[in-house]
Amino acid sequence: MIYEESQTRRKNVSKPLPFHIIVNGLAGSGKSYVISIIEQMLTDFCISESAVRNRPRRRKGLLKMAHTGKAALNILGWTIHSALGM
Repeated sequence: MIYEESQTRRKNVSKPLPFHIIVNGLAGSGKSYVISIIEQMLTDFCISESAVRNRPRRRKGLLKMAHTGKAALNILGWTIHSALGM
């Protein structure tokens, strides 16, 4: 579903809109794992797109945020407050 949405946005819009993904679940349900898989998929997709379009590879635009410091550490991301400078 995420892949299809990213493809649709890429094809239909000359300047893609931000793509927001929210992952919810109970403790131990695999949220961090799902986030790491999504990150890898998006990173691989962006690298392959850069190669096709003769663009340099760049890792920007991906921001992983969580409500608590512990959750942010689990996903190697930021707390929402830190990321947004609140």
